[in-house]
Amino acid sequence: MGDPREETNYDPALPGRIRRENEAEEPTAPTSERPRRRLPATALLAAVGILILGVIQMRLTSVPPAGPLALARRHLAERNWPRVSLDLDPLRAAGPLGAEASRLDETARGMKRMEEAERTGDWVTAYDTALDLKVLWKEEGALSVEIARRLDRARAEVLAGQKLAEARHRLASGDPQEALAALREVPEGTASAEAARAEVERALAVRRERAFAEAERAIGERRWQEARGALDAAEASGDPRAQDLARRIAEGLSQQEALGKARSLLGALRVEEALAALQEVDPRGPCAAERAELAAALEQAREAADRVGRARTLFDRGRGEEALAALPSEAGGLPAELRRGIAEALKAHQAVLDALDRRDDLGALEGVRALCAMPLAEGNWYRAEAAKARAALERKAAAQAEDWVAQAVAAFREKRYEESQAGFAKAERACPGHAVVSFYKAQFLREGQDLYRKGYILRAVDPAAARENFRLALVCLPPDDPTAEKARKALGE
Repeated sequence: MGDPREETNYDPALPGRIRRENEAEEPTAPTSERPRRRLPATALLAAVGILILGVIQMRLTSVPPAGPLALARRHLAERNWPRVSLDLDPLRAAGPLGAEASRLDETARGMKRMEEAERTGDWVTAYDTALDLKVLWKEEGALSVEIARRLDRARAEVLAGQKLAEARHRLASGDPQEALAALREVPEGTASAEAARAEVERALAVRRERAFAEAERAIGERRWQEARGALDAAEASGDPRAQDLARRIAEGLSQQEALGKARSLLGALRVEEALAALQEVDPRGPCAAERAELAAALEQAREAADRVGRARTLFDRGRGEEALAALPSEAGGLPAELRRGIAEALKAHQAVLDALDRRDDLGALEGVRALCAMPLAEGNWYRAEAAKARAALERKAAAQAEDWVAQAVAAFREKRYEESQAGFAKAERACPGHAVVSFYKAQFLREGQDLYRKGYILRAVDPAAARENFRLALVCLPPDDPTAEKARKALGE
């Protein structure tokens, strides 16, 4: 190996020459130049730290590109459902998706479908989708919380939809209060609740307006009961209009009742009482026109009332024909029942007189009984005369009834059924409810049934005897008895 100085062209005289030059130089005075400024140590350390942090950040951000699954997870967390499916397209193109990729894809598609169902109000689909997602996505995190929240909301909306359907059905069937009751069960805060309540309220408002209009029309025509029915159908007791209509209807009904009372009294020609009842009707009220008509009728009835009073007096004194002549001929506002009562009393009295002339004590007794049953005044002459005649006729009829009963019993035992029935009928007229007559009515019933059975047996061997038995059965039996009907049919064959 050679000398290093030769290889580097080293000059051995150079160090000495430099030293001599330095020694020959004379010292010079310091110049007035400004000394250089140096950076402090802290600034230098800060600069170094910033440089180190920049390097670290550059290293951290320079991550290699993420794969499809990582991108799909990130976009799923960002609620970017369409990008999830796009992120998984490379994997889908390569072959069937794996379990994790399929789960991410189904989750994104389900979330998109659920949001669309919520937007369109298809809460059944939203509920089913949320239920599937809850089973699919069991990891804890923000997405699981969101799925649970949406599932609860969809469940509430489905229940609300069911109650809404029930409310609409009740409303269509004409029962708005039941519809409102169904709406009260709709969970608060659901989208269906407010829409349903608004729908029912609109329907109730339409129904209420229609009922108000009907009530107003009925009030104008003074049909108070119909007006009250229409107002009850409105079911709006708290509405000021309903309160006003109810007040007017109540006033109209009260006035109508007073008018009815006055008319009834006028019909009985109790004019003074009718006038007192008419004072309860307001002349400026809803029944003012009817009140004016009734007041005019009452004024016209005063004279008729006097004539009716005279007719009653004549009738009570036994002068019935004069009483009928005294009654006014006009029918309006007059007691037609009085005219009819007088005529019936006169007819019954004449029937008693005619029966007595014929010596028909039973006919006379029946006429007297009819007179006593009439609603005549306590001191009426016809009633008093009938009561006096009745006592004597009843005693005579009781004695005759016993004779007729004895004759009828004997005829029954001898099978003379026509004669027996006639005797019992006279005894029944004389003494209604006679004990022996009632007993033999049952005997005739049994006898008639036996006669029919005998005739039925004899039909084949002795038709003539059979027909006689059928005829006698009809004599014994009441006309409406079923066995009597069979006997009539057998006789007609």
